[in-house]
Amino acid sequence: MNLLGLVIPWWGRVLAVLAVLAAAAAFGAAKMHAYDQDRYDALEAKFEAFKDQVTAAGVLARQQAKAKEDADKKRKDAADAENSAALATLAGLLHNARSRPVSAPAACPSSPDGAARFRAESERAYRDLVEGLRGEGERCSKAVIGLNTGKRWAQGK
Repeated sequence: MNLLGLVIPWWGRVLAVLAVLAAAAAFGAAKMHAYDQDRYDALEAKFEAFKDQVTAAGVLARQQAKAKEDADKKRKDAADAENSAALATLAGLLHNARSRPVSAPAACPSSPDGAARFRAESERAYRDLVEGLRGEGERCSKAVIGLNTGKRWAQGK
């Protein structure tokens, strides 16, 4: 092939075609970048607005969590005070109950002499029984007071 009297080898022709293709690709990429830049800017603005919205929602959620935590702390303090007062009342009642003497009922005058002999032992057994029942009653009463306080706290009262 003669172009202006020059003979171009086959590899030169391939290079020329590749150069034309590269120039066309560069031109297309430049035009596409200009088009994409507008879309990119619009998406960037939307993203910034989204970030601001998420930040505001996070701040609001932190404030709400702090307010709930403060309310829960106040309710807990009130429940603790109520629980302490109930336990103090219970302790006073139990102290009054313990201050009464514990003794077995007097033996009937018509009872046989065998019952009179074991009076001291029966009084000790009766006293141990009453003390054991009082101890269990105190333990259970404390548990009931604690559970009632916990229920009222959970209900938000």
